Amino acid sequence: MYLYHYTDIKGLLGIFKNNKFWASEIKYLNDTREFSYALDLIQEIHDEEFADRKNNMALGIGGTLHDLLKTPISGVLGVFIISFSENGDQLSQWRGYCPTGGGFSLGLEMNYLNTLGQSLLPGELHSSGMPDSIYRCLYKHDEQKKLISKTVIPVIKEYYDSHEILTIKQSTNLKRTKYEIFDRIVKQIKLSASQIKHPKFQEEKEWRVIKIIENFNYFKLNFRQGSNSLIPYIELPFSTSEIEKIVIGPSSNQQLVSESLYMLYQSLENENKPRNLFQKWVSLSEVPLVV
Repeated sequence: MYLYHYTDIKGLLGIFKNNKFWASEIKYLNDTREFSYALDLIQEIHDEEFADRKNNMALGIGGTLHDLLKTPISGVLGVFIISFSENGDQLSQWRGYCPTGGGFSLGLEMNYLNTLGQSLLPGELHSSGMPDSIYRCLYKHDEQKKLISKTVIPVIKEYYDSHEILTIKQSTNLKRTKYEIFDRIVKQIKLSASQIKHPKFQEEKEWRVIKIIENFNYFKLNFRQGSNSLIPYIELPFSTSEIEKIVIGPSSNQQLVSESLYMLYQSLENENKPRNLFQKWVSLSEVPLVV
């Protein structure tokens, strides 16, 4: 199965020049409300599940999860993602990622992307014990609720149970366990929230490589210009030879773009050259150009 990464001309050149993908911190992506939507849903399910717990407010979880994620223990965590789509030629994606035309979608095998996501960087956490590192985004409410009930709710329950034990018997080890569980709650909330999207975006059929970083002292954190803020990102090395398809987006002269892409193809070193012949490697978007 192929998954496609949309990018503009500048992004394409950077990928082929540096053999790296940029994974951006999720809070700084196009729609900041997306992450809030996921937190609100987790909060709703939490309140339903633990309605009989009278001490929620005292624990700091029954207030709001938005407040929980502002605590110092969660401030060192970064969730970085690279977005892919099942559809390599979609109008909404061209508009979103290549609004001025001249865009490309790069097709890679899902199995390779999972391998890319599993390679740990210094200071990176395993994804809360979950085996995969590329995740399908969930748009349906029942799927989202199932994910939260399976991943987030059990850890919160463990935290509440440890608190009740502490009220009976104070113990340094128990206190340490309690804070370790609290840390896991934050990590699991961030991982699960990264897989949840509003139903109105369902046509995107998005998948995400997700990297959770705890310690920023061990590697270089980069920044790029956003529309109204700096966007933190990390670089994930990969081989451009793994790009098995390229779709040239809508433009006024796709043939000219194809010719320049052929020259780029010819200029690649053998270890970075795609395995497919150029004619099988490149195709043209069938979406009409909208000016």
